[in-house]
Amino acid sequence: MALTYADETDLRSRLRAMLDAAERKRRERLAIIVESTSERRDVGDVFEGVQRETDLTVSAATADEASVTIRRVMQALARMGAGTYGVCVDCGNDIAVSRLFALPFASRCIACQEALE
Repeated sequence: MALTYADETDLRSRLRAMLDAAERKRRERLAIIVESTSERRDVGDVFEGVQRETDLTVSAATADEASVTIRRVMQALARMGAGTYGVCVDCGNDIAVSRLFALPFASRCIACQEALE
C-alpha cells in the first residue's frame, strides 16, 4: 500500500527528529574526543590510561554510528524529495508502511533486505 499524505508527513517529522538527535549525539561525542585528546595528562595510573582509551573508543564508535544514521536519514529525506520514498531501491515494490514506521530510513522491502543479509 502506498503512503498517505499524513503518513509521509509523520515520517518526515520522525526523520527530522532522528536527524537532529543523531547530529547532537555526533557533536557531543566529537567534543568529548577533542577535549580528551587535547588535554595533557600524566597518566600515573595504568587503570586511568586504559579507562581513558576505552572512553575514547566508545565515543568514536558512537560518533561513527551517529554519522551512519545521519547519512541514512539524509538519503531518506532525499528520496522523499524525489518522490521515491517508500519504494524499494532493489525491486521497485512498495515498502510496507509498518516497516517505514519501524525504520523510517529503510530503503529496501523486507524480502530484499533479507536477501541482502
